[in-house]
Amino acid sequence: MPELHKGITSYTLALTSGHENYDATAFLRDAGGKVIGAATFVRAGKIIPKPSVNAKDNVLHLYFPSESMSAVLDVLRNEKPLQIEMLGDTAYISTSTMEPVGEGE
Repeated sequence: MPELHKGITSYTLALTSGHENYDATAFLRDAGGKVIGAATFVRAGKIIPKPSVNAKDNVLHLYFPSESMSAVLDVLRNEKPLQIEMLGDTAYISTSTMEPVGEGE
């Protein structure tokens, strides 16, 4: 897989009804509002797909168990700056600067 690093500046959330595998997707956006990533939350008991990059639009697709949705959304709401990364077969949502210890958040 190619390496990928993109800054996240906003997100939109779509809660899913009626899909047998997914509960929700957070669409991660750049400064221009373009979707650069999709963090999809997989229902309990379903296989979590490996992350992938859509070759057509270069969107990084990340998959998390639904149980981690609160933690991921907490990071999206409260941390900045953020980025998405793809290194080898592993994808991340991460802070893009050093965080001081004991910041009190």
